[in-house]
Amino acid sequence: INFFKNNFVKYNTPELYEISTIVVKDKKMTDKILAEIRKAPNKAKAFHDAAITYSIAPNANEGGYLGQYDITAMNKQMSSKIKTLKMGQYTKTAMETEFGYELVYLIGKTQKKDQTFKQAQANVKRDFIQDKVLEWAYNKVSSLKKAAKISLNKF
Repeated sequence: INFFKNNFVKYNTPELYEISTIVVKDKKMTDKILAEIRKAPNKAKAFHDAAITYSIAPNANEGGYLGQYDITAMNKQMSSKIKTLKMGQYTKTAMETEFGYELVYLIGKTQKKDQTFKQAQANVKRDFIQDKVLEWAYNKVSSLKKAAKISLNKF
C-alpha cells in the first residue's frame, strides 16, 4: 500500500493530451503558416517544421513539442478547441493567448486513470518487485566495483 501511495500518479492521472504548438506575434503570420500546412502532404512534419521556423515559444527547436499536457491547466478557449481535435489534427484558426497567437497540433491522447489500490494491485505488485530488483542490482554492481582491484600493466 505504501508503494501505491508513494507512486499514486502512476496509477491515477488526468486525461492527458500530447500536443505541439506554434506561437507567433501576429495573426497574419498564422494565416501564412496554416496555408503552408494545408498544402503539405505530411501535416505533422509541416507543423513541426513551421514551429522550428516561425514559433517564438521556448519549445520551437523541438518542433513546438510540449509533451503530454493536462489541458485543464490551460485557458478555457484553448482547452475546448483542443478537445474537439482528433489525433493528427491541428487547429484551423489561431487562438489569441497571453503569449501571442497560437496553433495546436494533437499528437495523441491518454485516457484518464482513476484506480483504487485494489484495482491497481497486480500492477503495483509487479512495479514494486521490479523496483526492488533494480535497486538490488544497482547495489550489487556498486559493491563489486568497490571491491574490484584493477591494475593496468604497461608493455
